Amino acid sequence: SIVTVTAVLGPRRQPARQPAGPRLDAAPSVLGLGSLGVRGLAEQVRRAPAAKRAQALLDLLTTHLAPDGFRATVREVETTLRLGRGDCTDLALATVAVARASGLPARLVSGWVVEESGLVGPERFHDWAEVHDGQRWRVVDVHARRLDGDAVLLATHLDSVTTDQPGGTRFTGLTGELEVSMLTAGGTAPASGGRP
Repeated sequence: SIVTVTAVLGPRRQPARQPAGPRLDAAPSVLGLGSLGVRGLAEQVRRAPAAKRAQALLDLLTTHLAPDGFRATVREVETTLRLGRGDCTDLALATVAVARASGLPARLVSGWVVEESGLVGPERFHDWAEVHDGQRWRVVDVHARRLDGDAVLLATHLDSVTTDQPGGTRFTGLTGELEVSMLTAGGTAPASGGRP
């Protein structure tokens, strides 16, 4: 049976204090910030006016990279750039690498694309990048070809991509810090954390 729940997600407790400003560090072995491919694309993004760099990043990467089917392993960014294609994780990591190399703070985000019906499922699990434009975090989703956009994205995990090898524990769960408040039936229940 299908149960429909109308809920509001909000902080359950005061989150831990975050360091001032977005982090810019990254692991060279995964992102390849010093590689010629990443540096060349980053230079093109830097040429755009500061207020338009997120759009310039999306435009540039959508001309160089094509969406590909799901892969179970993560590629290095240089490989993704050389092949010119990748799954949502590959393209999000490429976005993070080029953004950071151009001076824009960026992070990898995982979660779900919420259907119009409000349902989410395993086939809707998705990775995308968020880039800080100096004012706010913006969704830069090269796989779906969107900057912010009208899709409803439910972020459950953030990855600052600071480890040498992305793995099963790379993501910081957000759902463990959320509480679901039932609007139609009343009551609250903690959301479950962890990556599906």
